Amino acid sequence: MLENYIRANSFIEVNLGDIRNESELEYLASVFVKFDAMNEENDEVESFLEFKEKLVDSLSDNAIYIGMRVEDGWSEFYFYSKESKGIEQKVSAIFSGSGYKYEVSITRDYKWDFYYENLFPTDLELFLIYSKKIVLQMMGEGDDVSLPREVEHYVSFDTASQKERFLKEIEEIGFRYKDDVDNKELAHAVAIAKEHALDQDSLQRNIDLLLQRIKKDHGRYELWSAPLAK
Repeated sequence: MLENYIRANSFIEVNLGDIRNESELEYLASVFVKFDAMNEENDEVESFLEFKEKLVDSLSDNAIYIGMRVEDGWSEFYFYSKESKGIEQKVSAIFSGSGYKYEVSITRDYKWDFYYENLFPTDLELFLIYSKKIVLQMMGEGDDVSLPREVEHYVSFDTASQKERFLKEIEEIGFRYKDDVDNKELAHAVAIAKEHALDQDSLQRNIDLLLQRIKKDHGRYELWSAPLAK
């Protein structure tokens, strides 16, 4: 499952599929290509992305594609493999005659440090990825996400005391208690509400506020829901 997001000035695509238990894949193969895949004015972007798929497919026999990063005019592709032998030769064969300037680096990374530290989203980034999917569905129904409306955010806790402590503090950040959530899988869950828009900046600002407070009270953020704007 590939997802993408922006971090600072970098575009990141990350594989969030069931790959993180592949402990035997201990070699990180990095392929750096001198091409800005985010430059929409470049007529070669489409053909470059087709070339990217060729690269991923060609290495799929002995390596897992974990994502890419685009920054400073370079497109960087990352893979984990069981062994380092043969990867550089495969990459060289793929790029032969392509016209792209490239570099290859292979290092041992059995803990997948690079994946977690450089590609895997933070909690906030992850919830914004999920939020974007909801927002796109709402926009598809004709919603104007720039319009404020009551948004319910859901939070769960391991204990009732954690929940109560959290509820005493949320007014400080503009939220109010709405209701308890009746869910067998979430023993101490609560819905809190606030009026705000659903554009990227509004969601980022409000989810970030909540995550800071939730972390303090050892809770878990369970995303949000909202009606279409009237």
